[in-house]
Amino acid sequence: MRYRLGLDVGTASCGLIALSLDDKGSPDRPIYNSLDIWSEPLQPAKSGGVGQPKKAARRAARMMRRGICRRARKLRHIAHLAPLLGLQSRDIAPDKGQKIHPLRAQAVEERIELDDLLRVLLRLAKNRGPSGDWVYAEPEGPKKGKRKPRKTEATPDGAEASQTGEADKKTTEEKK
Repeated sequence: MRYRLGLDVGTASCGLIALSLDDKGSPDRPIYNSLDIWSEPLQPAKSGGVGQPKKAARRAARMMRRGICRRARKLRHIAHLAPLLGLQSRDIAPDKGQKIHPLRAQAVEERIELDDLLRVLLRLAKNRGPSGDWVYAEPEGPKKGKRKPRKTEATPDGAEASQTGEADKKTTEEKK
């Protein structure tokens, strides 16, 4: 017996059907079907309405983990520069960032020590956003929310006025 199997998998349902095929290979009759429906995977809403999908919370957590890993990787890459500067990373005293801003201001005017320079570089890399043109690229095409230019009308004195009422203002001034 030849048959064709159809499967429909959704976020809250799964459907299955088996069709027998005739000699030409076209569907003849259904021989089996099944449908399972369960509740939509939603978080409970605070206001009593429909909540957000559970995958939104998982996506937010995943993005947070990715950001933390990327930031740590950037810091490790810069920390590997310490031996190139003749420093041992374990010899540099830990700093909670209280001296970073005065150090950056001092570095503009005079020379700072290499361990302080490494501290400044680590702080800059930690707080720097993502790199790449994809972050700052402008979307192509028409922008939503932009207002269209208004149509203008000719006034009795030959000047143009927009439909916002400038023509009405001029006509009332003429009446005075």
